[in-house]
Amino acid sequence: MSRVSPEYEKGLNVFLDFAFAHTIVKGKIRCACSRCGFKRWHTREVVYDHLICTQFPQGYTIWTFHGESLIGDASNTSNIAQDRITDIDEQGVVRDGRLKVLEVWSLPAGQRVVVPFNAEAQPVGNAAGLLSGFLGIIVTEVNTFPISYRSWDKVPNSYKEACFNSIKAKFCLDRDIDKHFVIKKFEKNWRNYRVFLFGRFYKVEKTREQNLQKYPQFIPFDMWAAFVDYRLEQKTKVRKVLNGFASRTPLLV
Repeated sequence: MSRVSPEYEKGLNVFLDFAFAHTIVKGKIRCACSRCGFKRWHTREVVYDHLICTQFPQGYTIWTFHGESLIGDASNTSNIAQDRITDIDEQGVVRDGRLKVLEVWSLPAGQRVVVPFNAEAQPVGNAAGLLSGFLGIIVTEVNTFPISYRSWDKVPNSYKEACFNSIKAKFCLDRDIDKHFVIKKFEKNWRNYRVFLFGRFYKVEKTREQNLQKYPQFIPFDMWAAFVDYRLEQKTKVRKVLNGFASRTPLLV
């Protein structure tokens, strides 16, 4: 789509509205242009100019760096800023209010968001979208969930427990089924985020060494190198092909 077309400008403003509603820090967000590569933070005006002058990154359809969940839950995370949620403090006082994803960290100590679950152990209501968006952002912190582990099973349980406890301090997730739901979301988000990172930052037309020289600055070099080496292993490639084939093969009855 032409960057001078009304459709492109409209889509760009939708993206900016979403990003600044969910991931604004001191008036800035990560810039998605090819020059900044999600590494630099700018105001809305600067990001707008950059994305008018350079094409919006291809393949960036799930705005993980800007507050969108990697899971694609039924809850629409774009409505988080407008939806009302319920929270409860240590004294049992219940309040209704509005909350954005990044504002969850700023909740007073002891105050937590109430997350109702249905009979299928799935979160529902406005808080479900808030929780989904929050979990989507958590896995983008590579120091919390390093991408260099070969599989989710290899990620130390201490990492998972520590992260769950920090989330439990902000959301009412006191039952075992609540914890099970969150840990499974961690796993799905972590897997999807690794796929996104490799597709976004690894250039197949370049050598391994060239790709390592241009590694994303928000990921430690050693972590990125280990992740790339894992992705380039032959058995990893075979597993990807088989998984893709299985997902496209209809079941025979």
